Amino acid sequence: MKVSLFIAAALSAHALANPVTSDGSSLERRAYGLWIDVFTDGWCNSGKAAQPISGWAWDGQCKNLKPGIYGAQFGDFTKGAWENCKVKFWQNQNCHGLATVFHPNEHIRPCGKVDGYGSFKCTYDCMAVANDGNGNFHIPGGAASVQITC
Repeated sequence: MKVSLFIAAALSAHALANPVTSDGSSLERRAYGLWIDVFTDGWCNSGKAAQPISGWAWDGQCKNLKPGIYGAQFGDFTKGAWENCKVKFWQNQNCHGLATVFHPNEHIRPCGKVDGYGSFKCTYDCMAVANDGNGNFHIPGGAASVQITC
């Protein structure tokens, strides 16, 4: 009985990670999400892509971007343990091919007060998403999809 429950749970988890369209129409809001602005250069100077290419990515779902994404910057996040999330940028649509991995908490700049009511504004560094953790070029042609897991 336990084995069949495990298999059913594994199949269910796999279904959650299925790819979605680039317009975000089949993305479902989840408990954890990150807003990601994407750029066609690795310095985030090219101007961010318009929504829905830039926008929310949700835990366990693949979000297709346009091909040729070299830079990204986190914007907003849902409340919760987003600090423990991993963000993978994939070479191909539907989260396939080579990938690079980023952890949001490693790219956050210190939060500062925005107003007198204790609100805080956090900003994030630009990430060269086609580069690996050592700064070496890893994804020829840039990223075409992204997936977060928390």
